[in-house]
Order: sequence, then C-alpha cells, then structure tokens
Amino acid sequence: MEDILKENLENKHHGLLWGVRRSIRYHSHRQDFFEQCNTWSNVIALLFGSGAIFTILKDYPSIAITLAAMVTVVSTVNLVINTTRKAQVHRDFYKQFHELEATLTAGSPTEEMVNKATVKRLEIEAEEPPVLQVLDILCHNELLRSKGYDPVSDASQYYKVSPLQRAFAQIVDLCPGSIDKVGTSSPKPSAC
Repeated sequence: MEDILKENLENKHHGLLWGVRRSIRYHSHRQDFFEQCNTWSNVIALLFGSGAIFTILKDYPSIAITLAAMVTVVSTVNLVINTTRKAQVHRDFYKQFHELEATLTAGSPTEEMVNKATVKRLEIEAEEPPVLQVLDILCHNELLRSKGYDPVSDASQYYKVSPLQRAFAQIVDLCPGSIDKVGTSSPKPSAC
C-alpha cells in the first residue's frame, strides 16, 4: 500500500512539474514574441520616419506623406497592442512559474509540497491571460525533446501540428481541436 501511495505522489509531482516547465516555455516564447514585435515596430517607424524626412528635404511630398502615414500606422498598432506591456506580463508569469519549479525541485516530493505547489500553480493560472492552445502544444513537444524523448521511438508522446498552425501559433489558434497525438489514426471532426 505504501508503494502505491509513493508512486501516486511521484506521478502527481511529475505531472505538476511537467506542467510548470511547459508554462515556463510558453511564457518565454510569448515574451520573446512581444519583444520582437516591439523591436520591429520601432525599426520600421525609424526607417519610414527617416525616409519621410529625406523625401521632404528632396521635395517629394507624396512619398513623404505615404512614409509618414506608414509610421503612424505602425506606431498606432504597436501602441494599441501594447507589446511592451504584454512582454512584461509574460516575463512576470515566467518568473512566477520558475520560482514554482525551484520549489518543486528543492527536495524529495512530499504530499504537503505537492499540495502547496498545486495551489500556487492554480493561483498563478487564475491570473494568466488566455492561453494559446497551439503554442502550448508546441511547448509540450519542445519540452519532450529537451527531456530526451525521441521523436521516432517515443512518437506517441508528441502532437502533430500543421505548418500553418505553427506559423500562426503566436497570433491565433487555428483549429486546435484538430491536433492529435502522432500515430493516432482516428481523425477528429473539425470545421477547419
């Protein structure tokens, strides 16, 4: 009986630690995405702004107006999306999940440790923005690779994600219900 309880505790601990590590990867990817969006927005605004000034000096008013309009559009989109703030939000969640991982790996798992960590994880998740499911699945696959799971011999642990889903994973979930584990032969009904 004691062996069963110990195995149950180890399974709970492993599942909790896996979820926390996947969340760390997820928020790291989201933070990087928003930081890159902010950087590219600033680069585009700088280039178009410089181009607008140059064309004004060279007396090309129609080109100057077009470039100035592009600066306005790019800067407005960046301001509305608020990429800097979103990157900070995901940086904060990354830190919280990283602290929880440190707690879970600090020693041998106990029932009290697992219960407290579960409560802490639920508290963090209650504050999270909605999770992009496709990106979360990609993080699952990435975590499998980092832990040494072979994509061939351990294929049943991986999920199949289409190139289109992968391309838009940071922006929108494209048919997350159509994603299945590798090797699963029963197609899921989908509107996609």
